Amino acid sequence: MICADSKVQIEEEIRDKDRPINYYIYRGRVRYLMRLYFIIKNKELSRILFMFNQLTFLVKLLIKLIIYFDLKHLYNFFGTIIGMVISIDTLFNIQDPDKLIKKIKLFSKI
Repeated sequence: MICADSKVQIEEEIRDKDRPINYYIYRGRVRYLMRLYFIIKNKELSRILFMFNQLTFLVKLLIKLIIYFDLKHLYNFFGTIIGMVISIDTLFNIQDPDKLIKKIKLFSKI
């Protein structure tokens, strides 16, 4: 239920086509890494289902690229792939998930 008298402030993200390529790559990478961090911290969630979800997300991005021919979907795709490569050791329990946050900060400078 929504109240008309509520005092909620809404922030709208303005997406324009003049953003640099690095913005979309960074956005895809951070989106993947933060989703993975959430899955790892909540032990009842399945990592295998998470990977299937991300693979279907990548397919969706490619379909959007073909339909709309907007390159931001391609850069978002590359960012997600980079996020997968960065966090492959965390996904398979080789590394502590708290170090994943340090990786996000380290690779955000690239």
